[in-house]
Amino acid sequence: MTVQRRFTLQIIITAVALTLVLVYNFCHTGSLLASYVQPWQIGYVAALGIELAVVGLSLQIGQRRRNHEETGFFYFVLVSVVVVSALANMSQGHLQRYQSDITVESVTTIDVIQAIVGITATALLSLIVMAMAEIVGQYMEQAEEQGRPPAIQAGQTYTEQVQALAKANPTWTRTELAAAIGCSASTVTRALQETKGE
Repeated sequence: MTVQRRFTLQIIITAVALTLVLVYNFCHTGSLLASYVQPWQIGYVAALGIELAVVGLSLQIGQRRRNHEETGFFYFVLVSVVVVSALANMSQGHLQRYQSDITVESVTTIDVIQAIVGITATALLSLIVMAMAEIVGQYMEQAEEQGRPPAIQAGQTYTEQVQALAKANPTWTRTELAAAIGCSASTVTRALQETKGE
C-alpha cells in the first residue's frame, strides 16, 4: 500500500469514527435536552451546537498547540462543556432511577460509583472527540503542506525562486508561479527567459 493510500485510508477511518461518535453524542444529548425544553426540537438544535463547539474547540486547541500558542482559555471552555454535560447526564440518570430531580436534599442519595461512571463516560467521549478532531486537523495540515510549493529561501532572487518552483512544479503556469512567489507574470517570464539563456 502506498503512503498516499495509507494516508487517505487513515483519514477516512478517523472521519467515519469521529462522525459515529458525534452522531451518538448528538442523539444522546439531544434527547436529554429535548426533555427539558419546549418545543423539543430546540434540544436537538442545542445538541448540534454543542457537538460543533467541541469539534471546533478541539481543532483550535490542536492548531494552537502546533503553533506553540496559548491554549488555556480553550481548554477551560472545553472542560466546562464536559462538566456541564456530565452533570446533565447525572441529573437525567437520577430522574430515571428515582423519578425525582436532583435537589440539595436528594444529592446525598446519589450513588458515588454511578456518578463516577457517568462523569468518566462523558469525559471519555469528549476526549475521544478531541483526539479524533486533533488527528483530522493534523491530516488536513499535512495535506495542505503537501500541496504547498517548497519554501522560498530568504535572499533568493526572483530568477532563483522561479527556477526552484518551476523545477518542483513543472505543470504550473506562469500565473501560478507568479502567485506563489508574489510577483507579476511578466517577472516570471523574464526569469524563465534568463534561465533558458544560461
